[in-house]
Amino acid sequence: MSIPVKDLEWLLVRMQMAQSLAQAHPDEAASFLRELLGDALARGIDSPAVHFRLGLSLDDLGDEEGAFREFVRAIALDPLCLHQREQLRDCARRLRSRLAWHARQGNGADVARIHSLLSEAGEADVQCHLALARHHVSGGRLVAARELVEAVTRLFPGHTEGWLLLAEIARAEGALDVALRAEIRAATIVFGPMPEAEA
Repeated sequence: MSIPVKDLEWLLVRMQMAQSLAQAHPDEAASFLRELLGDALARGIDSPAVHFRLGLSLDDLGDEEGAFREFVRAIALDPLCLHQREQLRDCARRLRSRLAWHARQGNGADVARIHSLLSEAGEADVQCHLALARHHVSGGRLVAARELVEAVTRLFPGHTEGWLLLAEIARAEGALDVALRAEIRAATIVFGPMPEAEA
């Protein structure tokens, strides 16, 4: 995207102002950057630098989810910026840790929200998917849980925990044959193939 020189100068001055604010007043910097983002969009400018700087300010304020969204947008606009990618990876790692904590606390709504955020950006790992599946199980949504875990076992067939959770769900649904097959797969991963019975 080519930005007219006048608009570029306008943007650079305001980015310097935001940088100065961020050092002493991160909350004011975030508000300033939100306004700047709106003003820039009104001028037809969707700047990855503004999204990234806003993401950093939100991260400083502890709003990891808001920061993550801004980092994702910055990378969508400038996919070759390694610094933005590093920041996104770090933020995603922290969000995955938060998702795991919420899962242990039984905070299902938080698990679902963070899972959705990570999944949309391709940053959800196996543990994230299994945490959401357990949330579905605890809420009685067995079909949604099974479909998610079946996808996990297809994509990661060597993941023992996925097969064990599939067995648990299948038993809850009364599909004992599916549960047994899943348990055998899990045992095979841990202990190796079962020896054949002697004739």
